[in-house]
Amino acid sequence: MKSTRVISRAVRLFSTLIAPALFCMQFRSYGIPVAAAVLLHEGGHLLVLWLVGGRVRRFLPSPFGLCITLDENTLSLASEAAVAAAGSAVNLLSALAVFLFVHPADGAWFGFFTVSLFLAAVNLLPLHPLDGGRLFELLLAACTDPLTAARGVRRIGLLFSYLLFLFSSYLLAVGEGGMYLLLLSLFFLAKNGEFERI
Repeated sequence: MKSTRVISRAVRLFSTLIAPALFCMQFRSYGIPVAAAVLLHEGGHLLVLWLVGGRVRRFLPSPFGLCITLDENTLSLASEAAVAAAGSAVNLLSALAVFLFVHPADGAWFGFFTVSLFLAAVNLLPLHPLDGGRLFELLLAACTDPLTAARGVRRIGLLFSYLLFLFSSYLLAVGEGGMYLLLLSLFFLAKNGEFERI
């Protein structure tokens, strides 16, 4: 049991540090737009958290930005859903602002526009530990009990992780890349597998 946790932490740390580095090496021109979109995303979460009177328990880095652990005892389901949705909402609003007020085809603005849309879309996937996973879990918890909701979301995450692992392994085998996706699949496996061992 202890060795499984050590392996899980090592995989999570490795994927957290290496995945963003591989992304920046592959897409050098997207470094600043990615940083700006991630900062706005996380800032949206923190702003709404502050507005609803919530508290942060801890910050952890993840391949997608930060994983913010909330003190759930301070929030209602609706407040927690607002906090979870805020990051993607900020990304969508900033992409809309670029589209309306700046031509998105202009150099760095195009990068920021596409990264903001991508970040919002990925974070809304119903997978733990993404924002969409939290929203889906809150929706299920409103209909069932919180433990059943958490297990359901984690099982969907495990299924997705296995499929992403197989797909990325195939891409690596045929020489089409896939290292970034492989690291993401390992990250999702580690995060969703933790709950199944409890």
